[in-house]
Amino acid sequence: MLFHRNDGHPSPGKGQRTNREGQQRDDLSVHVLMSLAKVELISSALPDQDKQKLCRCSSSMTRRSPTEESTKYSGTLYGKGGYMSYFYLALAIMFEVCGTTCMKLSEGFTKLLPSVLIFVFYGISFIAFTIALKKLDVSVAYAIWAGLGVSMISLIGYLGFSEPMPPVRIISLGLIVFGVIGLHLSTGVS
Repeated sequence: MLFHRNDGHPSPGKGQRTNREGQQRDDLSVHVLMSLAKVELISSALPDQDKQKLCRCSSSMTRRSPTEESTKYSGTLYGKGGYMSYFYLALAIMFEVCGTTCMKLSEGFTKLLPSVLIFVFYGISFIAFTIALKKLDVSVAYAIWAGLGVSMISLIGYLGFSEPMPPVRIISLGLIVFGVIGLHLSTGVS
């Protein structure tokens, strides 16, 4: 039994449901089909070269499988292992090293400026590292971040704070660097 609402449209009675979702889906389907028909109509009037561009553009909007998506930009500027990801990783390492250096300079949070800079530098470091992780494997990126960070802090400790650098420490730092290089090279191996 249908009841009438105040606006004059019938409303469903007890036990009856509206088909709004189905109607919205049908409306969307009609809209998509009309859009495709417009594209077809426009493309029929274009020269062959422009038709190829239009086909490439429309094919780039189709859904890809996960393997196609992961290899689409492989080796490009923004792709998996791309230069921008490594740029953000380098920024993360640089700001992490600055934050750790400020820890030493703060003398246990007794100096205000280095104490504040710890949080600023680490905040920027985590933001840059998070952006780098969009395209890099977390295991490799973290190993590079930690390994190069430790190596750089050791050099800063030796050069800036007169910390000792015995041969065992130098060899250990060299092994860290070789390990980071090995992890980086392993990303290209399937």
